[in-house]
Amino acid sequence: MATLRIHALGRLRVFYDQSPLHFPTKKPQDLLCFLLLHAEETLERDLIAERLWPMRPPGKARRSLSTALWRLRQTLECLPPTQSYLLTERNTLAFNMTAPYWFDVEAFERQATFGLAGSLPCAEAQRRALEEALDLYCGDLLEGCYEDWCLLERERLQLLLLRVLKRLQRHYRLCEAFEAAISCGHRLLNLDPLQEDVHRELMRCYMEAGQRPLALEQFQRCRETLRRELHIEPMPETWRLYRRIRGGQEPTLLQEVPGDGRPSLQEALTRLRRALDALESVWQALQALSVELVEASESAQEGTVHPEHG
Repeated sequence: MATLRIHALGRLRVFYDQSPLHFPTKKPQDLLCFLLLHAEETLERDLIAERLWPMRPPGKARRSLSTALWRLRQTLECLPPTQSYLLTERNTLAFNMTAPYWFDVEAFERQATFGLAGSLPCAEAQRRALEEALDLYCGDLLEGCYEDWCLLERERLQLLLLRVLKRLQRHYRLCEAFEAAISCGHRLLNLDPLQEDVHRELMRCYMEAGQRPLALEQFQRCRETLRRELHIEPMPETWRLYRRIRGGQEPTLLQEVPGDGRPSLQEALTRLRRALDALESVWQALQALSVELVEASESAQEGTVHPEHG
C-alpha cells in the first residue's frame, strides 16, 4: 500500500510511494509536522495559530493558519485517492492516524520506549529496539527550524536520545563489547561534554578493556572540561573511580550508576546548579536584547515625521 512517509529527524523530507512531495511554502510543512507531533490529539485552531504564529494578533494568526491549511490540503489532495490525512472541523484540526503513513519521530519514540524497559544487560529484543532507535535519529528535529514550538519538541527528543545512548553504552560494557560502548560514550560527549556520568562510564570501559592509560586520560579530559566550562572540580564519585583505576583496582558495582540510569542526589543537584547558571546567562542576554530593542524603537519613533506634524 502506498504510504505517506515523513522524515523530520534531520532535514525534513516527505515522500509518497517513494516519490518526494513538495510544498509551496514552509508553513504548510510546519503545520503538517505540528499535527503529527500531536497526532493523538484534536487541537483547537486557535491554539495551533498561536503556536505557529506567536508574534501575530489572534485574527491575523487565524487567517495565516487558514492559508497554510489550504496549501497543505492542496498538496495532499494531489495524492491518489485514499483516506484523508486531515480531520478538519470548524474549530479543530487533527491528523488522521488511520490513514497510511509512517513518521520517523513516532517510530523513534516507540523503539526507544520499548528498548529502555527492563533490566541491564538488555534482552535481545530491547537491544535491537535501542539500536533501531539510534539508526532512526538522523539528526535533530527539523534542522534549520528555530521556532519555540519546534525547539521544545527538539529538546524532548534530544533527552530521549541521550537515554538511549546511555542505555546502550552500559549494555555494551556489561556484555564486554567495549568498542561499541566507547563509541556510544564519545557520541554522548559530542552532544554534551559536561555529562560527568558518561566520562565515568568511559573510564570503566577503558579499564575493563585493559586500556588503563586511556581510562586515566579520560578522567583528565573530564576534569579539564569541567574546569574550563563550569569552573568546578569533578564529583567525589569520579575522584574515587579515578583513584581506584590509578591504583590498578577494578571499579566495583557499588560505584556504578543505579540500573535505571538515574543520577545520584549529589549529581542531580550539580546538574540543577549548572542549569540554573545557564538560565541566568540566558536571562541576562534577554534583558540586554530587550534594552536594545527599546532603544531602537525609540530611535525609530524619534526619526519618524508624522503627517499631522509635517
